Amino acid sequence: MNKSETSEFLTLAAAIDPISVTQITVEAWHDVIGHLSADEVRAALREHRRTSSEVVKPVDILRIAERDEIDELEAQEQLDKAAWLEGTGISVEKFDEDWKTRGFRAAVEAVEAQRGLEGK
Repeated sequence: MNKSETSEFLTLAAAIDPISVTQITVEAWHDVIGHLSADEVRAALREHRRTSSEVVKPVDILRIAERDEIDELEAQEQLDKAAWLEGTGISVEKFDEDWKTRGFRAAVEAVEAQRGLEGK
């Protein structure tokens, strides 16, 4: 996000919160959240508005954006895992349960054993 977008974001936030949008405020916020995209910041502000009555702070935007990023990575991991397990007859849930109860190596060995059975 560039500084102009940071200023636009702060102007939007100031429509509800008592934020004074000055050059120093834009600089300070940009220093903390400038690495995020404008879309990520706006989405985080919407989430903050829906879940909190507190004045928005940079840390609120960071926490929400980072949580959303983790959620996206976990969803991608589940898709990757599902693709890896495809055709083995082992569900992602079963693999995860095996991993928790028997360990990662045992869970992978079960998948490999299932693949070996299918190859025969």
